[in-house]
Amino acid sequence: MATIIAARVETQQRADDLMAQLQSHGVAADDMQAFYVNPPGQHGTYPIGGDVAVDTGTEDSNLGQASGVAAGAAAGLAAGAVAGAVIPPLAPIIAVALAGVGAHVGGMAGALASTRTSHEEKQETETSTPDADAVNTRRGGMTLAVRVDPANEKNVIDTLSAAAVEDLELAQGDWQDGQWVDFDPLAPPHKIGAEARD
Repeated sequence: MATIIAARVETQQRADDLMAQLQSHGVAADDMQAFYVNPPGQHGTYPIGGDVAVDTGTEDSNLGQASGVAAGAAAGLAAGAVAGAVIPPLAPIIAVALAGVGAHVGGMAGALASTRTSHEEKQETETSTPDADAVNTRRGGMTLAVRVDPANEKNVIDTLSAAAVEDLELAQGDWQDGQWVDFDPLAPPHKIGAEARD
């Protein structure tokens, strides 16, 4: 197994520049690789898509849907009773129909109200300070991976840290022909904190 230092960089050009800089410090070209990592949820782990059985942003949608169904059905039933008073022979049909429509609409509204907003989803996965349940999630973007040995590990970490890369991590992996062949985008990254760089 190889020791690998990896980091997120903004663009392919930035990765190329950093690889040239590392090469000038003695890192071999075959010991570096730049590749794109899809954002969380877009790795197609499941046959129908996605990476997890339940997205953390929709965990409470079942409860929201249930309460929405109850509220919607009650509102629809009340509206049906009022409408049924106008046309007494059709009162039961109108009441049941409006209760069903109310339950359906209420369920959808309740489920949507119980999910994360797009702003919350972005905060969860894309910002430099993700929510607590995303701390161990690898964020998407261009990744630069460098195979290191004990002699150059600190130099690589210092160079990447000075370049203000994001999500600097230490990993163990199978490196063959200039590639990190067993890279797993779903494995929680072992991030290198500021204390480890000193």
